[in-house]
Amino acid sequence: TYGFPVDLTSDIARERGLRVDMEGFEFAMERQRETARAAGKFGGGVALPADLVATMSPTVFLGYEAYDADALKVVALLKQGRPVERAEA
Repeated sequence: TYGFPVDLTSDIARERGLRVDMEGFEFAMERQRETARAAGKFGGGVALPADLVATMSPTVFLGYEAYDADALKVVALLKQGRPVERAEA
């Protein structure tokens, strides 16, 4: 969504003897666009090998109900798309 329309905000402000700083608004909007574009660059995702996926149980999305879960487990570690035995920092 795009939030509350700036033209309506401007109309309401004008009715109350106020004004909207459109230059500041446009500056803030451009910064937000840049932030959104930068965030989009991290969403590349990873394709898992089919043989690995075949060994996995189905999962249930809990993101809207819970922020953590007690029964989580790591089922695989991959490096450049290939399984590895351990991870190092």
